[in-house]
Order: sequence, then C-alpha cells, then structure tokens
Amino acid sequence: MKRDSRHVSTRSCVGCNARDERSTLARFTLVDGRLVWDGDRRRSGRGAYLHLRPACAASFTSRKPFLRSLRASVSKAERARFVAERSLS
Repeated sequence: MKRDSRHVSTRSCVGCNARDERSTLARFTLVDGRLVWDGDRRRSGRGAYLHLRPACAASFTSRKPFLRSLRASVSKAERARFVAERSLS
C-alpha cells in the first residue's frame, strides 16, 4: 500500500494562535518599523502569518506589543494601521 507523502507546511496565526496550512494565511514582515504585507512570500527576514478574518485581525490588534514571530515590538497604532490597510476590521 502506498502512502501519500505530500508534506503540508503549517504556520500559526498571530491573531488566534491556531495552526493552519501556510496557503490559507497571509504573510507579513517588519520593514523599518512598519508592518508590510508579503503577498509573494518572498521578502527576506522573519515573517508572521495572519488569517484574513475580522476576528483574527481584532485579536491581533489588541494583543501585547511584542510579536514573538518577528522578534520585535510593534505598537498598537501600527498594528491598527496595518489591519485597516487590508480592510479586515
């Protein structure tokens, strides 16, 4: 019997902390203190992932400033600007 050995990458959402397939999450990075969407998933450096759902966006906006996945603190105002840019709220 053959097994399906296809590997599926998973990542954690910084909003809800749920693990999901990487393809269902949007990636972003921190560039000069600003959060930037990485639609091509090619930007160098550390990245974080977020479900494109209002509940995840709201949770992400209200969390503590330190994002472990980026190893940096991001202000509440910057997170709110970032989420509003994508119209997730």
